[in-house]
Amino acid sequence: MLPAPESPLLFRFGSFELDGESGELRKQGVRLKLQPQPAQILKQLLLNAGKVVTRDEIRAGVWGAETFVDFEHGLNNAIKKIREVLNDSSDEPRYIETLPKVGYRFLAEVESVYPRETHKPSPVAVMPQPQFEEVRKESKTRGRNLRWAAVAAAGVAAIGFAIWLPASRDKIGEPVRFSLALPENLKFADVGFSGSPVAFSPDGSEIVVVAREGKTVRLYRRKLRDPQFESVAGSESARAPVYSADGKSLVFADINERQLKRLPVGGGIAEKLHGVNLTFFGIHQSTDGRLWFGDCGSGLMCRRADGSTDRLTNVTSDGNELGAVDREHSFPEVLPGGTKLIYSAWTSNEASALQGLDLASRIRKPLIRPGVAARYLPRTKHLVYAWQGNLYSVPFDADGLNVKGEPSKVMEGVAQETQWGASFYAVSANGHLAYIQGAPQHPVGPRAWVNWKGEIDRSSPLPHFLNNPRISPDGRQISYFEAAGPEGGVAIWVYDIASGVRRRLTGRHGNAYWSAWMPDNRELVISADFDRSGSFSLYRIRADGGGEPQRLTSGAKLEIAGSVSPDGKWLLFASQKKSGAKIELRLLDLRTPGAGSTRFGNSDQEEFMPDFSPDGRWVATVTNALSKEKNVVIRPFANPGRAWKVSEGGGWEPIWSRDGKRLYFRSPSGGRLLCVEIDLSSDIPGIGPQRKLFEGPFFPSPFAGRVWDLHPDGKRLLLATFAEKQPRGRAVEIVLNWDGTLPGRQ
Repeated sequence: MLPAPESPLLFRFGSFELDGESGELRKQGVRLKLQPQPAQILKQLLLNAGKVVTRDEIRAGVWGAETFVDFEHGLNNAIKKIREVLNDSSDEPRYIETLPKVGYRFLAEVESVYPRETHKPSPVAVMPQPQFEEVRKESKTRGRNLRWAAVAAAGVAAIGFAIWLPASRDKIGEPVRFSLALPENLKFADVGFSGSPVAFSPDGSEIVVVAREGKTVRLYRRKLRDPQFESVAGSESARAPVYSADGKSLVFADINERQLKRLPVGGGIAEKLHGVNLTFFGIHQSTDGRLWFGDCGSGLMCRRADGSTDRLTNVTSDGNELGAVDREHSFPEVLPGGTKLIYSAWTSNEASALQGLDLASRIRKPLIRPGVAARYLPRTKHLVYAWQGNLYSVPFDADGLNVKGEPSKVMEGVAQETQWGASFYAVSANGHLAYIQGAPQHPVGPRAWVNWKGEIDRSSPLPHFLNNPRISPDGRQISYFEAAGPEGGVAIWVYDIASGVRRRLTGRHGNAYWSAWMPDNRELVISADFDRSGSFSLYRIRADGGGEPQRLTSGAKLEIAGSVSPDGKWLLFASQKKSGAKIELRLLDLRTPGAGSTRFGNSDQEEFMPDFSPDGRWVATVTNALSKEKNVVIRPFANPGRAWKVSEGGGWEPIWSRDGKRLYFRSPSGGRLLCVEIDLSSDIPGIGPQRKLFEGPFFPSPFAGRVWDLHPDGKRLLLATFAEKQPRGRAVEIVLNWDGTLPGRQ
């Protein structure tokens, strides 16, 4: 009989892990179903990996030496179950080799982790970490070099959490690095602009991540010492999670319902806390229970425990230090003491900034440009922030909001969404770092000309950022919005297709987003907030940039330029009276400025994305007035109370063909271009069956404005592609006591 070696805590082989005490088998952290008797046999084979274990030795070790009845059948059945769960084959074994009439041998390499009281873990080779600026740094307080240690996630339990749990401000432990891999059925979800997909608990003992399984996105929680992630029930559609100050609940943004929600860390029924018009830009909870968040298109907000809210900044009216306005204020964090706050002032992809805010005086203070997504490390008094896939640190006086010295790059290869700055990292108050490896990623790729087969014309490249493009009626120019300049503000631009020259039509001191061409190609109607009132009104401007904008409307919270009638007399636009209200269609007579607009149609449901037919007799829109989901409908312009549904299963962004015989539209995901033949020869339209023209990787419309267009020549379409996916890790990288490695430690 083989000697019985001391049982390890864990056996690790390939992507599997067997718990030596409980007999639980896991793959990539996911528990697999294996009955106790097969688990005992597998443990015996793992204990003697590479050696032949005879059938008699297995019988004695599992069944008992005196057991003979039905042993042969039981052993054969147990080995079969082990092979099934390991996806192994008896003909071409990777794990278990059969020696006929003799026994079995475990073939794969096995790593055993023993109890720390009797065994020391085998040394783990230090893995190269190119993302660190320096692997060794001199510690002024300890007078010796710090060493990076690379350990496996399961090995953390063997080394013991005494390394970091009792860490104090005066004594910072050695940095320890390991990875927490996602199970194979999960992948990190794209976070868009909402915030980081990973967060630390207040004591740094556990993390929560945003991950996707199939089409479902939810939160997954894991204590650092535990072997696997656990899903958090009730967290579907969650983004930007944060822990409460006591670590008992999670707060997150539900992007589907546009709600701030809270639920227990173990899952449950989510409590609705606060709704926003569009989306959230980062969430922070201070120790007094107040919630701080960025409200898209508005500014920084604070939600008190009684449910009341307070606006801290206003992106539509507060000028920045460069004389313009910021596009968004995001990723807030209240500093120790509760009287100061840091946040990101997003101006453009090139030059966003970090700002400080005195909560009593509301005085803002510029800190660093460029930079985004800053966090404060209280033990070493560092400010850490992200920019273009890198992390930087700088010594920081939190009381005076003063940067002390020059920033240092301290980490490379951190995944980041560069459109609005969300960076895939988190730090805990006791100095630990969690991050996801990857490269900078912009969600929207280049704009491109596409033919009717869905093929991209690579020979005629277009500028990357043609946001909400509109092609002029003569097909020579494209209007769009983009940052007015590095200092901030959003402007309407016009791009000349033939020459490639672009010109800015609006100034830097306000924001303008949507546009619609007049039929004469000389003027446009745009949506803008020039007076920084927080409301977007409609203006008429010249396409050559001359003259002053002529104001057409006022009074609503949001007005989106839609479609001008072919005779230039009428404008249809989407209107929202106040934040959170339904979006409705309104009609404006362009011949009589100041006369006011009227409601178009009689539906109580939302309606937007209008497009006049070429003869001006019909209007295509998007609404859920005739179905549960939003679909394309057509209405007669003279009698808009009547409507006929055109699309099936959801339709978005309709555009008429130039002869008025077809209506093109996209699926809500943006990937499919669809078409319906329409006969408008009588008062009752003849609507043909829906046809798919092509399907491809094209970006959807995120809101009520259209993001694609049809060239007047009828031969090409202007679409936004998805950005090429950048590589991203499948594990959360953890560095305990990371703050002790930062330069300039105070």
